[in-house]
Amino acid sequence: MRSFISLIYLICAGMTALIIGCQQPQEYVFATDSCINNLRLIEMVKQQWMIEERKTTNDVPTWDDLRPYIEPVPTGLSEGVFRFRGAL
Repeated sequence: MRSFISLIYLICAGMTALIIGCQQPQEYVFATDSCINNLRLIEMVKQQWMIEERKTTNDVPTWDDLRPYIEPVPTGLSEGVFRFRGAL
């Protein structure tokens, strides 16, 4: 009987830890969604820039290159900055 109660206790503790670990704060979800949407927007603007300026995937745009296509320039949350580091 004692081992059965210990088993039930262990299962409840594990389920509680799983439930608490799976919940994310709403701020984290908003920050993640916002960042993903900004990255999608930047990717679409880069594609538009490539088409109109006849650029290749090896060309890396600067913010000055993309500024005519996007206003205002998106920023990351917590004062993050998006940087271009290579090809599309």
